[in-house]
Amino acid sequence: MNAAPPKPARNWPLLIGTLGFLVGMTWWSGHGIGFSLTELLCNLPGGQRLLQESWPPDFAFLPRLYAPFLETIYIAIIGTVVGGILA
Repeated sequence: MNAAPPKPARNWPLLIGTLGFLVGMTWWSGHGIGFSLTELLCNLPGGQRLLQESWPPDFAFLPRLYAPFLETIYIAIIGTVVGGILA
């Protein structure tokens, strides 16, 4: 019978440091764009109203999106090829 290999020990300082870095970057990004949690929570009724007005969805505009969608795909393909050549 083969015993399972022992689990490696967790590197707690690295884990805590990474978590702190991610929290700091999230706070810094939110501060940079002027994000306010209190403002978000105070405006929840407005978001609920927006969702209610958006349901059921109206798909009548989809045929107009076909050409711009293809143009976006073409640009992405050209950009990928040119980037691959330059790399």
